[in-house]
Amino acid sequence: MFDFEKRRAIVVEGHDFVTTFTPVQDLTGVVVEAIEHHPFAIDTKFETRHPSVSEEQASEALKSVLISTLQNGAKGAWDVSDEFNRILPEYKFTQTEDFLDKVWNDKP
Repeated sequence: MFDFEKRRAIVVEGHDFVTTFTPVQDLTGVVVEAIEHHPFAIDTKFETRHPSVSEEQASEALKSVLISTLQNGAKGAWDVSDEFNRILPEYKFTQTEDFLDKVWNDKP
């Protein structure tokens, strides 16, 4: 897991954690491209936490999610293919270095 503000990460020792990040701007751009080519209807709304789940239960679940995310990341679960690059060859996706330069610009 990453703390971009403080420039640190929690990693699994002894593993190369390969992951792909997609800035919201890129996700938005891809969705716009998809809608322009194939419009669709939205018929479902998702909630971030179900009302029947207490704050304590939600907090415990988040810990479990963190652990699972790290374990699965160490196994390559968050590495993605270049499928979007092939489908949208003209779209210029944000590179990690460019994103971090912008986020960390003029910060200690």
